[in-house]
Amino acid sequence: MKPKVFRDIRKLISDIEHQRGDIQATVLPLDANAISHARRLLMEKADRYRFGSHDALIAGVAISLDRAGTRLTVVTSDRGMKAILGEEGIPFYDPK
Repeated sequence: MKPKVFRDIRKLISDIEHQRGDIQATVLPLDANAISHARRLLMEKADRYRFGSHDALIAGVAISLDRAGTRLTVVTSDRGMKAILGEEGIPFYDPK
């Protein structure tokens, strides 16, 4: 990757995280509770729904926040992820 492209990407990420510009986001916590939920999903459901550790972490964060009172909607078109989220009672949106 060219140094200029790398710098531009880093600036974009920084702007997103600091709520500057057209794209804004909030970084969600990846704490021990979220990791525990992700581990449980991997151990119990990864084989049946064919999803991996990254998907499990995303779902684990959503579950952890939901149980703490913060309701999120996960945007995904992945069938396995939608099945897991549905079973866990987490709202999702499929843009397709």
